[in-house]
Amino acid sequence: PAKTDEGAGVDVGAGVDRGADVGAGADAGGAAGLPGAGARVPGGAAAADVSAEPPPAGRGGPYEEAVALLAGLRRTDERLTLSLREVRRLAPGVVGWFARGATPAAVHRTLTADLPADMRYPAGVLGYRLRELLPPPLPAAPEPPPAAGAGDAARPYPFQDCDGCQRVFRAPEAGRCRDCRSGAGGLAGGAVGAGGAARAA
Repeated sequence: PAKTDEGAGVDVGAGVDRGADVGAGADAGGAAGLPGAGARVPGGAAAADVSAEPPPAGRGGPYEEAVALLAGLRRTDERLTLSLREVRRLAPGVVGWFARGATPAAVHRTLTADLPADMRYPAGVLGYRLRELLPPPLPAAPEPPPAAGAGDAARPYPFQDCDGCQRVFRAPEAGRCRDCRSGAGGLAGGAVGAGGAARAA
């Protein structure tokens, strides 16, 4: 029997030990690899924190100003305390008011003035006002008249000889002076001509 065991080379005890080692290795591999069905994952690590959710990417400027305005409404009326989701849903409506020339003070006044006494859903009231009271777009500003050149404004009209009384006056073109156009220049011109004739005599 001893020879037969040596010739076969079978070590029953070693085989049992190796089988135990294989089972232990499988347990070790399972512990080191992916967790099995009985493994537990801490709930704190997998829980989502809604309050720490980052704002939508690619938005800033008027959007952030609208979010700040809506979040601060509870300082005026504590009933206007909005959730983060409601603030983000109403912010584009406030941005639309800004795009039409409304100031933050005007939007705040529209959202907080004359609120109903029984207000069960503040976000619905604010959304209704943002939608129904939206102002029209501002009309285009009139273009200013072209400014006259400094040289043209400082340069006076040239001297002209009046065709009626020969008086010298400034005008852009030749013609009669203001007195001749009104009728007084003719009398004055006649008086001057009579005086000149008397002096010549």
